[in-house]
Amino acid sequence: MLVLTLLLYLYPCTGVRAQTPVIDDTESAEDGLQMIARSFTDSVRLRWAPTNYRMWAKVRNAGLHVERNTLTRNGEMLPLAERQQISRLTSSPITPKPEPYFGARAAENRYVAIGGQALYGESFEPGSSAGDDASYGGILNKAREQSNRFSFGLFAADQSWEAAAMMGLAFTDSTAQRNEVYLYRLVPSTPIPGYDPQRSGFLTVVVNDNAPPPTVKRLSAEFTDRQAVLSWDLEVASSFYSSYNILRSEDGISFEKVNKEDLPFVPLVKPGQGNKAFFQDSLPENNQPYFYAVVGQTPFGILGEMSEMIQGMGLDPKPTASPSVTGVFPLQDGGFSIGWNFPESEAINGFKIERARKNAGPYKEISVLLGAEIRAFTDPAPMPSNYYKVTVFDQYDRTLSSYAVLAQPNDEEPPAVPSGLRGLILKDGRMIISWDDNPEEDLLGYRIWLSNQPDAEYSLATGAPIEENYFVGKTTLKTLSRKLYAKVLSLDFRHNTSDLSDYIELLRPDTVPPAPPLMKNVRANRDSLIVSWAFSRSIDVENQVLQRRPLGAADADWATLTTFSPPLAATTGEHADTELARGDEFEYRMVATDFSGLQSTSKTMRGNIIDDFIRKQVEGVSASADRREKTINLRWNYDPEKDNLKYFEVWRALPGKNPVSIARVTKPAVAKGRKKPAFRFVDEGPLKMNTTYQYHIKAVYADGGESPLSAAVEVRY
Repeated sequence: MLVLTLLLYLYPCTGVRAQTPVIDDTESAEDGLQMIARSFTDSVRLRWAPTNYRMWAKVRNAGLHVERNTLTRNGEMLPLAERQQISRLTSSPITPKPEPYFGARAAENRYVAIGGQALYGESFEPGSSAGDDASYGGILNKAREQSNRFSFGLFAADQSWEAAAMMGLAFTDSTAQRNEVYLYRLVPSTPIPGYDPQRSGFLTVVVNDNAPPPTVKRLSAEFTDRQAVLSWDLEVASSFYSSYNILRSEDGISFEKVNKEDLPFVPLVKPGQGNKAFFQDSLPENNQPYFYAVVGQTPFGILGEMSEMIQGMGLDPKPTASPSVTGVFPLQDGGFSIGWNFPESEAINGFKIERARKNAGPYKEISVLLGAEIRAFTDPAPMPSNYYKVTVFDQYDRTLSSYAVLAQPNDEEPPAVPSGLRGLILKDGRMIISWDDNPEEDLLGYRIWLSNQPDAEYSLATGAPIEENYFVGKTTLKTLSRKLYAKVLSLDFRHNTSDLSDYIELLRPDTVPPAPPLMKNVRANRDSLIVSWAFSRSIDVENQVLQRRPLGAADADWATLTTFSPPLAATTGEHADTELARGDEFEYRMVATDFSGLQSTSKTMRGNIIDDFIRKQVEGVSASADRREKTINLRWNYDPEKDNLKYFEVWRALPGKNPVSIARVTKPAVAKGRKKPAFRFVDEGPLKMNTTYQYHIKAVYADGGESPLSAAVEVRY
């Protein structure tokens, strides 16, 4: 069933806006009318179509009036009262012309004939017979007859403005004025059930200059044996044209249409083929130049400008057979003679000989164009391995090639030993080895040999020979051997093998940290902690450090006490850690770092200096008597070992007597400008005149630690 091309595309000319209709003849399709327009400087052409064959029958019976409202003039909106004025442009309803009118014009316009047959023909069944009515095919054809009439009728109206007007599907408004905007409406002369004039059958048109539709773009053609296949772009053209005329010329001046039976060509675009039109034309003869052009035709009967011309000619068929190589024979001087067969009746330009090292190519020409009568060629300087092809060139220089034939001269000389080896092993175990490319033309490839020792037996690392002058492989990193050794040999197509190259040394990256040091012991005394350990025995250790931190501190608090670098005089070490506060607990560890920056750490050990709770003695005690105030003034300096100093005890004694504690002095603030904290005490007695007193000071700490009594200081009161 043909589909109405007109209503599948908008006609976007200047001043025209149209609703895109959807043609649907199913029972569920909504009854309505869809309309498009084309404006000219002095008129407007309107085209419409029912949305289904049921609506088509209703419109034919009822007839249509065309009404118009004027909305704007010269770009300015008209007053509401004027915009609401309705002008009826038809004095009588628009209906199809009677049948005799179609018969009178059918001989001159085949689309008028198609439209008349769709309207008044007795039968529109494709290929039915009188005895076919009861068959399934006959019933189906009867059911589709109205749909076929509808589709063929709209197709005829799409191709001819005269046919559209006679079928009651077109109207020309000759009263339109330039630079006015109209609202056109189709109104049935008698009400049609289900038709809503507010939802279909109306269109807004701007009357303006008649801008011509664009020319067809991207016209191309492919010429073969007495045939031309034209193609052009529909992306833009389909928005303007519903059909096309194909023009052909022998001189580029006088053109004739080559459309089938002079019918405009309607392209059918299949899904997945792109938005492109194709037309196939049979050529009168080959080797004769022809010119082609395409002209689009709009649904309003307007022809576009002719497209750009393209030129070409039909080509005779390719030769029916390819050359056949009869043999390749060695010559005494080392060359090869190639012979072939080819039919003498074929029209050709000649032959060329091609040669390659491999059957897959690439092939290179080794001869000029040989004459069409030549059937042999001599290659005076063949390669160690040769694949020959004979290619024939026909009169258009199209080519056909023979199958490849292999020829090899005798060769017992091996290729050169590979040189310039270099390589490395990456951290993921991949190894890359490269070398200078061998110059031999018959080189088949290379083989790689590997070993963990330079003088040990090497093992083959490649199966088939590799063609490239590099090798990418993988090796294990979990081995005690830090080095890998590689050799390369080359071989040709005759499998003549070179000697192994000198080895190359590859260093495996270090991914294994060194063996950790061993902490052995932490011994404590009153003055220090003695830490002992065993060094890491890994041979790639760069340094080993002893570290300490307070127990429970963060990792960032590890402090390095000492560093040891190779060579080491002993396998073990010992360190005395002094100047530590008594009672505080510390952790110790050893960290070994290798030359790759990998580290290993020993287990930690902890310890603290033994605390006998004997704190340092108070020094610098002085005493002076103040008889006026009846007191003795004591002074001393003291730098506490810890922050938990609790108080001082003051002891006093008479000569020959044991001292006794007479007072406690809490720790005062440190005096400014003094190197050590200064303390004082005033002994207010009772004191006896002319009596000698001895004084001692003791420091007492909150943790129970005490200093010895200071040295006695005497004062005469």
